[in-house]
Amino acid sequence: MTSKQRKFAFISLCLTFIAILLHGYLANKYFDLKFGADQGEPSLCNINEVFNCDAVSTSKYATFLGIPIALWGFAFNLIFAFLQSISILGWSRDTKTTQGQTFIVSWLIGLASVVMGIISLSLVQQVCLFCIAAYFLSWGAILLWWLAIRPIKSGSLREDTVDLFSNSKWVIGCLLAVPFMAFVFNSMLLDKVGGKEIETLIIEKYNTWATNPPQNFQMDKGLVLNLSPSTPKKMVIVEFADFLCPHCKVAKTTLHAFVEAHPQDVELVFKTFPLDGTCNLDPVFEGKGDGIRCRLALATFCSESLFKKGWATHNFIFDNQESFYSISKDDADKKICDGVSLDCTVLKACMDSDTAKRDLSAMAKEGTDARISGTPSIFVNNRSLPNGQGLPFLRKVYESLK
Repeated sequence: MTSKQRKFAFISLCLTFIAILLHGYLANKYFDLKFGADQGEPSLCNINEVFNCDAVSTSKYATFLGIPIALWGFAFNLIFAFLQSISILGWSRDTKTTQGQTFIVSWLIGLASVVMGIISLSLVQQVCLFCIAAYFLSWGAILLWWLAIRPIKSGSLREDTVDLFSNSKWVIGCLLAVPFMAFVFNSMLLDKVGGKEIETLIIEKYNTWATNPPQNFQMDKGLVLNLSPSTPKKMVIVEFADFLCPHCKVAKTTLHAFVEAHPQDVELVFKTFPLDGTCNLDPVFEGKGDGIRCRLALATFCSESLFKKGWATHNFIFDNQESFYSISKDDADKKICDGVSLDCTVLKACMDSDTAKRDLSAMAKEGTDARISGTPSIFVNNRSLPNGQGLPFLRKVYESLK
């Protein structure tokens, strides 16, 4: 290689390493999201309902042979980087042949990127920006590698391909190592989040859900997340949550990503069950509470009825949950009004009204009547689903309803 070609080759290798990091992040995020180990933190590439990496991660196209697509990309790019490094350092018997064969291998990654890009843009209604970035990085690495190994003589790629199966079987071995690596990495990440134990738990909780008695909820009372209002839903999730409950913050990420990944047939109804006797008449909370949890719930539903900003308020409170732990009611009101851009005078008038307080207590009573013992409590098609804030439990029920 000339110095210019080496520069192209080095930049190509750098792009491949960046693609490896992106795939690694997406794979790790997939497992954190699936098994609720992300502490409610959304992916860095979540922007809105369309550009949403978490929603893509929860779609049925996120895995192949039970292994996340991101892990396949991680393994393929790792092998590509390995072959690039050998070619650049001249550690093979025939460097030029290895360079050509590395280019051939890169096309497998390129074709896989095209296929996944088409699926993402045509079959999945959300877009994962980090996925798209990884696809472009792969094609950038391919183009730069081609510039690095030029000129290619007529027929040389054909000869390099034939040589793969004769004198360079070690390259074929590298490719065969990809599924093995994907399987090993998948097992490691499963062990990290306790996935193998969860598989048994999924069946147990599904059976519990299937035999639980149905409840009767007022579906018009609560925040409704329905991305396709014109289509009937086969799966309706009802969530009872407390705004200062850390587990509810985690559940928000999973539940919203799941609904956004299945916009045609899944709906979420959010209801509050404040762990506060100020507004929750459940005997367990009698005389307990400072009113902040109730205040946050009132702000959410009043902002929805007045400004259609209920979900914006819901998200703001959970995203800034820690700042509401030790705060006065007035400061909480101001923080919400400033953060969501609401008319505080109008909002507080609604929050202080007897109607809003009565509606909130009635919503909490729905939870009491359903015998919920904590938050978040998840119901699917009116039946209690233990651990329903976890993606694998939701998926199991979803598949059973098909």
